[in-house]
Amino acid sequence: MSGMSLLSKHGLELTQISAGHDLSSFSTLGDGDYHGTWLRRHALRADSEDLCRVWVVLPKNSNVPLGYFCLSSYSVLCDDVRRRDKYFDPKNGGTAGSYKMHPAVLLGKFALDASCAGKPPFGVLMMYGVFSCFLDSIRFSSARYLVLHTGDDALVQYYRKKYGFKPAVRQENDLITMYVTGQEIRDALEKIAAGLGA
Repeated sequence: MSGMSLLSKHGLELTQISAGHDLSSFSTLGDGDYHGTWLRRHALRADSEDLCRVWVVLPKNSNVPLGYFCLSSYSVLCDDVRRRDKYFDPKNGGTAGSYKMHPAVLLGKFALDASCAGKPPFGVLMMYGVFSCFLDSIRFSSARYLVLHTGDDALVQYYRKKYGFKPAVRQENDLITMYVTGQEIRDALEKIAAGLGA
């Protein structure tokens, strides 16, 4: 089942942000409304300039988002990835390891409206949308990993336990870089779909 159809089953749809969406009431908890402010003030411009692709999750037949996430092209140093994650087939290890950088997709923002925060299954459905978009995108432009950054220890544990993200081998600033491989995303999609009764 595709990400779109699973969301549809739960009365939701995933679409690229547009001027027709009503962002005025979107707000976020636990971050001083940082992600809400970014959506209201900057998301349309960032998307229109192709700096990132902003996706919103809405109830069917509504223009008011319940959540959003941003994806953009990225790359990671091969040395920052665990050895077993540098290749799919061990026979290709020499080839994959010869690249200094590996292509990736960055999950730059991921936020739910305050009305949905902490209420299942909104967060899981939105991550299902993220994973589905990732797999759709790598049909046209390759990427080995989905990457995110967070400075919140609780979120590090959440992304690790819930979705299989793991910390990069090296960390260079206050934000923790985490990644998950494409194959792990495929496996996670099946588990999420099964857990939601797809």
